[in-house]
Amino acid sequence: MRETIIEKPKISALITASVLAGVVGIFILIIRANFYRPWWSEYFARNLELLFGMSGLICGYLAIKNNYGRKAYFTLGYVLLFLFLQFFIFFSIVAFLASLVCLIYFLISPAINSMNRWVYGIRTGSFRCDIFIYTGVAIGLFLCSIWLYETWVPVSTTVGMGCSLKLEKLSQAILIYQRDNSGKYPTANIWCDLLLKTGQIEKDDFICPEVKFRWKRQVFPLPIPKNKRCYYAMNPNCEPNSPANTVLLFETDGGWNVYGGPELLSTKNHHWALCHILYNDGHVEFARKEKLQYLKWK
Repeated sequence: MRETIIEKPKISALITASVLAGVVGIFILIIRANFYRPWWSEYFARNLELLFGMSGLICGYLAIKNNYGRKAYFTLGYVLLFLFLQFFIFFSIVAFLASLVCLIYFLISPAINSMNRWVYGIRTGSFRCDIFIYTGVAIGLFLCSIWLYETWVPVSTTVGMGCSLKLEKLSQAILIYQRDNSGKYPTANIWCDLLLKTGQIEKDDFICPEVKFRWKRQVFPLPIPKNKRCYYAMNPNCEPNSPANTVLLFETDGGWNVYGGPELLSTKNHHWALCHILYNDGHVEFARKEKLQYLKWK
């Protein structure tokens, strides 16, 4: 009876680099999901994920080509198809889940095949290390998919509505200031400083959530995202006894203790040409651009 010779697995440098790049990318993803970071670090962390994901894909593809020759073109075709589907139709959760199922199959199928050949000794030639080759490619593909999702998925209206919540908090702070200051509104040229002293809001409440969200989605390092302390302005002509529909706070391009009239109003913070307005009666409206000309300022 002839003895079956079990060859020692051969793992090339390309396979090792592919898997390591994927592992580092996953580690960065975990850090982003569980630890607080300054806003500017989000840009670097997210694009580092793409860098390591692409590195894992390229090294994995070259390793497959060295081991399987023309069969690598099938892998390349699948990767391109997967990214194409992600870019154009993954905006729906169904398409994303379907792509994820395909990705899992892409990883498990060669792994099972490799284990069968290893256990039953039915392979021919050297051991190809299928598991490790396809692991690097699958992880790299997953990281690229996450990057595409974070960069190109349409901005949810929930992000825009977060701006309304910010203005509502500022409105509550104004009411508290009124209670403690004989029913007067904060002085316009120092209104941000005075509202902070009430202890009801934090510095982050002066920042439009969608502006902050776009910092994280930026692809290229230039132009540098604007980093202003406050994206709201106060109408100095609005007083406690003004009509209920008078503008009190509105969105602007950014600054601190900014006050003025319609010349400062900005719709750049939202892609839909909309602007959040806080009226004198305390309600907030997400006003369209065509309606802004009819706002009451005095």
